[in-house]
Amino acid sequence: MESLTTVTQIAGGIYIWDWVNTLYFDWRLASGGKEEWRWPALVYLLARFTNLIAVICQFIIMNLQNEPNCDALIRVMLSFAYISIALTSTLIAIRTIAIWNRELPVVLFATIAVLSNAGCLLYGKILNNGVNYDANQSLQGLIQNSTSVWNISIGTCVISHTARAKLGIIVTFTTSVLMLIVMLAGIWTKRGTGSLWRLLYRQGIIWVAVAILFYIPLVVLISLNVNDPTNLLLQAPVNAAMTICSTRMHRSLYEYANSNHVIVEVSGPAMKFKNGVVPMIHITRTVETHYAMDGSVCSGV
Repeated sequence: MESLTTVTQIAGGIYIWDWVNTLYFDWRLASGGKEEWRWPALVYLLARFTNLIAVICQFIIMNLQNEPNCDALIRVMLSFAYISIALTSTLIAIRTIAIWNRELPVVLFATIAVLSNAGCLLYGKILNNGVNYDANQSLQGLIQNSTSVWNISIGTCVISHTARAKLGIIVTFTTSVLMLIVMLAGIWTKRGTGSLWRLLYRQGIIWVAVAILFYIPLVVLISLNVNDPTNLLLQAPVNAAMTICSTRMHRSLYEYANSNHVIVEVSGPAMKFKNGVVPMIHITRTVETHYAMDGSVCSGV
């Protein structure tokens, strides 16, 4: 249990450090007026703030002096943590759809992936009409989460039956990696010669590496189901890492797209992107694409 507390607090501390150091960008969006407020920016902000609330709840749970309502506190923490995970998946989906320029098969795939992920996270345990709990048939979620009790000896709320989270974690890992692979395939297929495409490709590789590096150990541990603290050991680091990674990718692409006098030329029939804007990739502004015989020009509005 001490290892769980230490790892969770370190992960929470790293996330808060990142959140504070990048708060300038949130303020830039908030003070930028209507031009800055598009729904992808809202997804970005909500992903950051929901995970921040989940981290604060974790700190509260692990530093309690008196017995609280553990079920209520754990439910609040899980609610915001799950919403944050769903929002980070949405940011991946937005990037994937953007790179493929809203091609219908990709839009359908990304939508199904996000909904599958959100469904596993939000709709919780599968009921078996009175059948006893089976770790292989149930999953932890918001509607029916694991039992949490107050442990007097260590002075904190302890969650039991954490193996129920296995299916939700596997689904989240699978959908995220698949969307990232589709995103990389789109970058490779539509790649150009400009620095923007190199940025997108580099970000995609980093994103996939972070997802695999953090999720695979978590999937292995929860599949082994040694005990509840071991099942929970890497969940906070995974949530922090994926939120930091997805929001940093969004932020760096936005800043690149909004840099002044950037022109990126790409291979293809006379395609030119002005002001660093790519179809749908300019995350916080409406993008108009004008196709002509001599190519296409994308400009932010």
